Parts: sequence; C-alpha cells; structure tokens
Amino acid sequence: MNVDNLIRKGRQTRQMTMDREGMRRANLAVILKEIVLSGPISRAQLTKLTALNKATVTNLTDELLETNWIRMSGTNRGPVGRPQELLSPNPAKGVIVGAEINVDHVKVLVSDLSGRERIVSKVERVLGAMTFGESIQLVGDTIRAALNELGLSPSSVLGIGLAVPGVVDEKKQLLVAANLGWRRQDVQRLLRAELRDLIHPNVIIAIDNEANLAAIGEQVYGPLGSLENFIYLSGGPGIGAGVMVNGHILRGAHGAAGEVGHITVQPDGPQCECGKKGCWQVYVGRDTLARRYTERLRIAGREAAGALTHLDIRSRSRAGDENAAESMRTLGHYLSVGLGNLVEMYDPAAIVLGGFFAEIYDDDFAELKAEFVDWLMDSFGRNVDLRSPVKGQNAAVWGAAGVITGLLLEDPRS
Repeated sequence: MNVDNLIRKGRQTRQMTMDREGMRRANLAVILKEIVLSGPISRAQLTKLTALNKATVTNLTDELLETNWIRMSGTNRGPVGRPQELLSPNPAKGVIVGAEINVDHVKVLVSDLSGRERIVSKVERVLGAMTFGESIQLVGDTIRAALNELGLSPSSVLGIGLAVPGVVDEKKQLLVAANLGWRRQDVQRLLRAELRDLIHPNVIIAIDNEANLAAIGEQVYGPLGSLENFIYLSGGPGIGAGVMVNGHILRGAHGAAGEVGHITVQPDGPQCECGKKGCWQVYVGRDTLARRYTERLRIAGREAAGALTHLDIRSRSRAGDENAAESMRTLGHYLSVGLGNLVEMYDPAAIVLGGFFAEIYDDDFAELKAEFVDWLMDSFGRNVDLRSPVKGQNAAVWGAAGVITGLLLEDPRS
C-alpha cells in the first residue's frame, strides 16, 4: 500500500502554525504513516526513517498506542542487544468503508487501516429505475448489512468514501450522472442523513467520480505508485476516465475532465443518453456490444437465446462464432480510435482498462494495441502500457477507501 499517495489524495494538509503542539501533530502523522506503510516496524527503524530522535519517537508511539491507532505485534531479535518491539496498524481501531454507486449495482468494501479487506458486498439493481434518494438508501442498507455480517458496531466506522458515476465538483456535489438521469444532487449531505443512525456526526465522508477513485486505487494499492501520468478507463454502460497528470487527478474547471465517454467520434451517429449524438460510449459501451451482436444475428436470420452478457459474446467469439468475433472487432476498432485520442491528449505512460474491458480482454491487449498505435501522431505513444486493474472490478471502492485512509493519516488527533 503506497501511503505517500494516500496522503496526497486526501484533502490538502491543514495549515498549522508550527508551534510545539502543531509540530507534535505533524510528527504524529509522520510516525503513523510510516507504521502503516512499513509495519511491523521497530522504534529504532522509525528513528532512522523519520530522522526524529529516539525520545520523540518513543513519546509519539506511546500516544498512538494509547489511542489505539497502532498495536504491539511481536518482537524482532537481532544478532546483538535486547529484542525490539514491533509496531503495526491496529485493526481494532475501526474500519474504513469504500462504496460505489453504478448504473446496475451498489458495492461496499469494508477494510482496515492496514489495507486488509474484511468484506466486499455487491447488490445488483437497476438504479436508473430508482430515484436518487432510493439509491442512497440502498447504499446505506448495503453498508449496514456488511457491518452486521462482520459483527461490527456503528462506532467502528472511521470514514466512508463513495464513488459515483458522474461529474463531482469541488464542493463534492454531483452535477450530472447522464447514464442515470441525475442532476444537481448534494450526495454528501444525503448520505450523512441516511447514515445518521450509523455513524458519528464527525465521521469523514468523501465523494468523488468512480473513475477518479479507481485511478487512485490503482496508484495506492497497485503497481502504478511510481507512475505520475496514467489513465484509468472505466468500461460499463457508460465510459469514464480517471486521468492522473503529474501525480494528481485532472479535474478541470467543473470536475468533468474525465468524461471522455462523451467525446464525439461520429457527429451524425446514434444519440447518447447525454443528449448528444455520436459519443464514444455509444460505440464502446458494454450494452452496445450486446446490441451489436444481437443485430448481426438478426440479419443472419438467427435469434439470441435469451439475454447475452459481454462474457457470453467473448466466449462465442473464441469458440469460432463469426458474428461474435466481428462484434468484438468492431468494439476493438472504436476503442482503439478513442485510446489513440486519449494518448494524444494526455500523454500517459500507461492506460488501465477497467470494468468490462478488463473482462473481455483478459489481460491480452496485443491486438488492441496493434490497432491503436495506428491512431497516434508519433512513435512515443507506442510505448504506452495497456494493463488490467490490480483490484479488478473493485478498483473504485478501494480508491474510495484509500482516500479515507489518507485523510485519517493526515491528523490522527482529528
């Protein structure tokens, strides 16, 4: 777990006057960060890593032990001297909830400070048929059910991060979720009201776009921690991107910088749910693949036996079904065109293909990359690494949990 990125993805560090108390709080955060990052770890190792003196490290770790942020976790017997006590994050301090609202499901992750997964719960529901308030209630019910299954009390919740499929502004209000027909919703206020029986009024709640949080999840928990420029492309009924530029999520003036699914690729193309015509997601969305295949079967005088998923179509393509294979090739063509545009716009070192893209390509991006390089201006884009998300279909909820962890580590006394 890359805690440096956790800290960076939280809110900006509070402006503290560097008096004695302010310095202590800052050093307390430094020590806790190192324990979460490197634990189990000894006080001697902390002294070396932080450049704080031995007495200060002892004093600060004692406070963290007293407040249950950390715990003793055995000893380390070296070749000489006394055994050294080892310190680790304390799972008993509480849990962190990462939640996701998407077009066809609600998902909840419960984890602890060390980044250990306690449970992932998913409830499949067509949220487009629900009001926004009903969807928030479903999130609350899913969180309650997960905590009940773990036998945890409401007081154990340290913070909640929520991923939503739409534009979130700097005030953390949902401006628009085109695929759900939602506009101008104060998500944070409504979620806090829904959970008023479950959490303390001061518990942190953070809201962000699901693709942004998935990108953060990849950077914090995956192998991309050393990369400062990459894109997480979220594939589902809609398409969105978390664009990491110089180590920070690119948001734009209104939080809409990652709405790449609504880039126009065909001005006279089919109408998108956003109201425009020819949006990229109309050509590469998950539901489009099924419609394309069903239409090819109809033209061939055949009928699909029941509703088909993207995995069904992938399996049929691999089994030699030419209609399925052609549907996959068409999706790959339009996906390649869009990927080429993203490389030209953002110059990433890597693109993580998440959501259903990861499932249908199953880590085999050779054909996709062979085509998308034809849409590049110059040779440098040929080095872009295409990869699947390390957290799979749970990238967004892990990113939501990671942001909360970063906020908690900024000030253990808050």
